Amino acid sequence: MASARTLTDALLTTDRRQRLRLAQAWLACLLLFCCVLALHVASAFGLTDDGPLWWWSAASLAGMLAVVLVIRSGFNKRLADPAMTIQQMLYSVLCAAWAYSFAGSAHMVVGLILAVILMFGMFGLSSRQIVWVGVYVLAVF
Repeated sequence: MASARTLTDALLTTDRRQRLRLAQAWLACLLLFCCVLALHVASAFGLTDDGPLWWWSAASLAGMLAVVLVIRSGFNKRLADPAMTIQQMLYSVLCAAWAYSFAGSAHMVVGLILAVILMFGMFGLSSRQIVWVGVYVLAVF
């Protein structure tokens, strides 16, 4: 039991607020991993162009893991939004648009990715921020 707690503290820290932010960031990573896996399965069935798939996978996962590291390091406490909601959403939308460019017949997977991205921010953003993110989504797609 003590080792599980030690692992949890190592991954999520002991600071209550940071722990919540890290849990959310790890959840975002898990969901992104599922999306990456879905596009790789689609590629295995010949539905996507697998040329950029590995580059996209690496860039998408690295970006989200970078968010985890920034939060875990505590650097995020210096930011106006310590949860880094906008930064995560903008990066994720950019990655989703990139995925759409090569998804081919599996482009509906990207729609699911986009829905998850927007869902993450809907409760933590102001109306103005939501409109701004919406305009950004339209621009990059």
